[in-house]
Amino acid sequence: MQIILSKKYLFLVFILLTASSCTKPVVTKHEHCNIFGACISIEFESETNGAEIVTAIEDDIVYLVSILDPGSSKPMLRLNSLLRSGEWASVNPSVFTLVTKSKEYYQSSQGYFNPARSGLLMKLWDIEAEPLAPPPSKKAYESVVRTAATMDDIELQGIRVRSTNTNIALDFGTLLHGYTVDMVFDYLKSTGAKNIRVALGNTIRVSTKENTPRIENIKSLSDKIGGTTVAIKDGEALCVSRLHGDSETLDDPRYTTIFNPKTGKQATETGAVIVVHQNAMIANAACQALFNAGPASWQKIDKSMQTIASLYLPATGKVQMTLSMLQKIELNSQKNRNKASQGERK
Repeated sequence: MQIILSKKYLFLVFILLTASSCTKPVVTKHEHCNIFGACISIEFESETNGAEIVTAIEDDIVYLVSILDPGSSKPMLRLNSLLRSGEWASVNPSVFTLVTKSKEYYQSSQGYFNPARSGLLMKLWDIEAEPLAPPPSKKAYESVVRTAATMDDIELQGIRVRSTNTNIALDFGTLLHGYTVDMVFDYLKSTGAKNIRVALGNTIRVSTKENTPRIENIKSLSDKIGGTTVAIKDGEALCVSRLHGDSETLDDPRYTTIFNPKTGKQATETGAVIVVHQNAMIANAACQALFNAGPASWQKIDKSMQTIASLYLPATGKVQMTLSMLQKIELNSQKNRNKASQGERK
């Protein structure tokens, strides 16, 4: 059957199509706290209903927290119990993805990223105790290093996992920030949203207009280096780790919350790390690994984990960075930029 439209109706169709194509994108901003110990900030432009998109994201985030939060999630508590028994455990697809990726990152980081013993070290050092607990003995943390599991001890079969070493307390830590950021970012992209910025804790991922880099402001990396800006390209993710986190009490040891899985001690040789990678999850793992690797090994681990760009600030000493980071970053003054030493060429 042939349908013939009159000039009048063709004109109306043209007007409707033109109006829909000229719809101005609406900017939506949203924030939700208490997501794996941090606040998530979401910003995007969309021609569809931003409120509906945010509602869908909220539902997914609440679900993720219910299955992944190390302190309150029954599935994670059950998983660690089964890992300690040496039995096979069927796991949620999100947990399986995190375990699988963590095994990959354990290898590429040469052991400096190892969530299999993170829970043991967090409990041993008990940094959240009030009043502040004394540090554990050298014998205690060396025992963890000597006997505790690594990600290589975790075996996979279908959607089941088990550990051949029962001295294990799996804690994904801030890797959950990267996982959540990627999940939200990918969902927003699937809706057609543009100019996206998703930030959770120390991890950010963005999409940009016309491949124009987005400038991200980073607050003081140390008492000697003030504000810093980094240019992130479309789709890239940024992760920042500091020795003392976001605390204003920089001399309080409880805020040194990063533990080196190879030594069992707080990673105090590093002052700060900035990593840019192709997605938030890898950026977060690399951030932790470089922090733990310290001044002697960070460049080797940076190359192994194939970052896009990275900066390393030792606890004492000059800022070091890859050539690619030198092209992305602006320190608080040209003087600091000139003092920065370049790492391996990338």
